[in-house]
Amino acid sequence: MFPEGFSYQTQAKRLMRIVNHERTLAMIFLIILSSFLIVYNLDKPRLLILHSYALDYSWVTEQNEGMQRVLKDQTTYLIKEHYLDTKNKPYLNYMERAGKEARELIKRWKPDVIIACDDDAQQLVGKYFLNDPNIKIFFTGIQGNFEEYGYKTANNVTGIFEKVSVDGIKEILIELNKNRDSKIEKIFHLSDTSAYSNFVTKEITSFNWQPFTLINSAEYKTFEDWKKQIQKANQEADILLITNYHTLRRSSEEDAIVTPKEIIEWTEKNSSIPGIGSWGFYVEDGGMLAVAVSPYEQGEIAAKIAVNILEKETEIQSIKPQTGEQYIIYMRKSNLEKYQFTLPPIYEAFARATNHYFE
Repeated sequence: MFPEGFSYQTQAKRLMRIVNHERTLAMIFLIILSSFLIVYNLDKPRLLILHSYALDYSWVTEQNEGMQRVLKDQTTYLIKEHYLDTKNKPYLNYMERAGKEARELIKRWKPDVIIACDDDAQQLVGKYFLNDPNIKIFFTGIQGNFEEYGYKTANNVTGIFEKVSVDGIKEILIELNKNRDSKIEKIFHLSDTSAYSNFVTKEITSFNWQPFTLINSAEYKTFEDWKKQIQKANQEADILLITNYHTLRRSSEEDAIVTPKEIIEWTEKNSSIPGIGSWGFYVEDGGMLAVAVSPYEQGEIAAKIAVNILEKETEIQSIKPQTGEQYIIYMRKSNLEKYQFTLPPIYEAFARATNHYFE
C-alpha cells in the first residue's frame, strides 16, 4: 500500500526536478571545464611551422619528420602548420596572395615562435616581422641572401642554412670513376629558374670541381629549353648534375608547370649520359643517384631550438645561425647497373638504412 496522498504525477514531477537539477549541474560543470580549457589553451605558447612548399614535396614531409622527432610528445604549447605551396604555383600574383594570407594568419593567431622553412617563407613572410618583440623566427633551408631578408641585423631571428653537398657529390664522382675505363670528366649542370635556383647555381659555379671540369651551369625557364640542353649535354659532357626542376613551364607560351616526374622520366629516356642530383627527389622521380642535403637535420634542429625558446626561454640573440652538416644518399639500383657503376657497400647500406634505396 502507498501512503495517503501518494500521487504518481507528483512523484514523477519530483523525479523530473531532480533529473533536471542534475543535468543543470552537469552542464554548469561542462561549461566551467570548457572555459577553463579555452583559457588554458589561450595561455599556451604557440608555434607556427611555415613551409614554402606543400606536402607533395618529399623535402617538406622529411623536414616535418625531423621536427616530429622532437615535438611528437609535447603538450605544453599549440602547433599550427601552414603551407605556401609556391613550388606548384610559382606565379607572382599567387605568391603575393599566399604571402599576404600567411601574414594575416600570424597577426590573427599570434605565434610566439615561427619556424620558417626555405627561402620563399622568408621572402614572403618572415622579413615582415623583423625585430617584432613578440615573435621569434627560426629559418631553415635558406640558400638565399641572408642580408636581403634583413636577418643579419634583426634581433629576433636565427636558423640553419641549407648548403648543397658539393663536396659529397665530388667524392661520389671520384668513387664512380674507380674501376672504370670510361671516366667521368665533364659535368653539365642544369636547373630551373627561380630565386632559390640562382643561389644554388652560384654555389656550384664557385666550387672547385678539379679533377673534373664544370662545362655548363645554367637555369632554364621551360621544358623545351631543358630538352635542348639535355641533347647538348649528350654531345659535350660525361654526367648531368641536376639540382632543381620543379618550376619548369611547358613552353614559353604556356604557364602550366610540368610535373617533376615527367621531366625526369623524359630526361632518363633521352639522355645518353648518367645523372646525379643534389636532392633526394631526383632519385624518387626516377634518377640514378643523389647526394642530398638532409631535410631531417634541418627540421630536427629547428624544432630543438623552438623548444628551447618556448620551454627554457632561451634568448634567441644567443643562438648563432648554423650550417647543415649532414647529407643523405639516394640510390636507384637499375640506373647504376645501366651505366655499370659500382660504389663501396657503405653507400648502399646508408641509403637502405634511411629507406632511400630504390630497385
